[in-house]
Amino acid sequence: MLVIAVVVAAVIAWGAWFSSRSARHGPGWSLMQLERWRPMAWSLAGLGVVSAVAVDPIWLGVAILYVGAVTGWLTRTVRRRLEEFRNRYGEFDFAP
Repeated sequence: MLVIAVVVAAVIAWGAWFSSRSARHGPGWSLMQLERWRPMAWSLAGLGVVSAVAVDPIWLGVAILYVGAVTGWLTRTVRRRLEEFRNRYGEFDFAP
């Protein structure tokens, strides 16, 4: 149970950091960071798969897999929307 709490707390902390920085630096920075952090969510999902197979109880791995998959899906969706916007309207103006 502690492992799940640590994983969830780490993802929430990363999301809060990302959100506050995105508000300050703008969509160009957000897109760059989402591309840079893309492997994080999928690595977390992979850890969940390994945990589901190797650790008892199985729900521990499934919970980590779920957090990783949802985080990956959300970051992918936001990244794609930002890319669509950039492709349609041009490059983003970088905020200071």
